[in-house]
Amino acid sequence: GKLAEAELLLRRCVSGCTAALGAGHSQTLASLCNLAGVLRDAGKLPDAESAFTRALAGLEANLGKRHKDSITAAAGLAAVLQARGKLPEAEAAFKSALARADAALGTSHPQAAALANNLGLLLHAKGQLAEAEPLLRRALSAFGGALGPGHVHTLSCGASLASLLMAARRPGEAEALLRHVAPGLAAAAGPRNPVALAAAVNLGGALAAQAKLADAEGVYREALPRLDAALGDQHPHTRACAAGLLAVLQAGGSGDEAAQLAARYQLGASAG
Repeated sequence: GKLAEAELLLRRCVSGCTAALGAGHSQTLASLCNLAGVLRDAGKLPDAESAFTRALAGLEANLGKRHKDSITAAAGLAAVLQARGKLPEAEAAFKSALARADAALGTSHPQAAALANNLGLLLHAKGQLAEAEPLLRRALSAFGGALGPGHVHTLSCGASLASLLMAARRPGEAEALLRHVAPGLAAAAGPRNPVALAAAVNLGGALAAQAKLADAEGVYREALPRLDAALGDQHPHTRACAAGLLAVLQAGGSGDEAAQLAARYQLGASAG
């Protein structure tokens, strides 16, 4: 309801500003950027892409490519391209926006750090782990320096880096990071926050991958009821946690409890 109302108001604003001030006026372009953001949040991605594209072209013409408003619009466009599954275009857009932010704001600026993080996440999703890792490490360092090690943004970056390390089969490094990140996120964002819960599952996985089965079991047992309550028993995070606990129980010979767990979460006879 509120998004629909905001969209209507912003469309009127863009139309009014265009008629009174011109399509290239800074106020028109600011309204167009705001409209693009609302369209994105409402899931109207093709319309959002069109609005961000128009706004970006106007801002670059008026203010230059390195102006903060141009960089913000470029980042918005990149995110929409990614959401639409246009990954090569999104990667190019994020790289362009990051280069501009680095030049205009400095590599430690929060906007540059956010772009580095988002580009790193995209590259991770594409399987380009070696290229993604330094970007995520850079974002973690920048957010840690600017916001502190216990800030949600810093901890979320740490969780993203830990996920990459797990994908790269480096569970020892992931564990070291997640020992701080998982409880930190639970404290900063709440114990039922999805990112905090995913970090807990990853910590269990990192421990299990190193045959630290007792520690892994404790982590999984603590996280599973939180996942059930927050996300439901069929959510991928919940099922991953249950599957991890199932594997640990099977490895420890707890057959009866493992069978009950498998039935409760509709898992196979073996967790793999």
